[in-house]
Amino acid sequence: MAHKLLEDRRAKIILWAVLGIVLGFWANATWVDRIHSLERSMNAAFGQYKEALNQRASVLPEMIGLLKNYAPQESALIQELVQSYEYAVRYQPAQQMLTEPKLAAQYMQLQQAIVDGIVKSQKTAQNYPALSQNRQYFMLMNQWGLSNAVISSKQMALNRVIDRYNQHISGFPQEWYNKIFYRFPLKIPSQMPASI
Repeated sequence: MAHKLLEDRRAKIILWAVLGIVLGFWANATWVDRIHSLERSMNAAFGQYKEALNQRASVLPEMIGLLKNYAPQESALIQELVQSYEYAVRYQPAQQMLTEPKLAAQYMQLQQAIVDGIVKSQKTAQNYPALSQNRQYFMLMNQWGLSNAVISSKQMALNRVIDRYNQHISGFPQEWYNKIFYRFPLKIPSQMPASI
């Protein structure tokens, strides 16, 4: 009788151990799937954010053309816009920018140069009535405003995904668990500034 009870107890222990292992693997798979899902969402949101910034930069060639036609003497400003556009086309950072502050700072500096260039162009246009009253210029400024609105929306969407992702990889027990599973700490992405 005692032998049978002992065997029953061992069977229960084994059963609970197996159940614990199964639950552990299930929880692990669910957790990892969630992180990977957030990574995919972050990648998609970053792509949309970058596309919105590129769309805004596409305003520059038209502004350059208008300045050449109506204010050719503003050569310094024209050259500044040409340089900003060339940099914008050439420099297309990958998503790793989110976890590399130096790369992010360089990209934001480029975007700020684009904004500054258009702001200078708007101020300059006030000195040239033929430019400031030009229909193409008016439509271009509308496009600029719409582009900024889209960027703001995409930036907020990206930051929401980044925030959810960071909640899964930082703090306790998330950071502890991720270190055990991934064998190295996951990098925490930074949110994009709303001012540019």
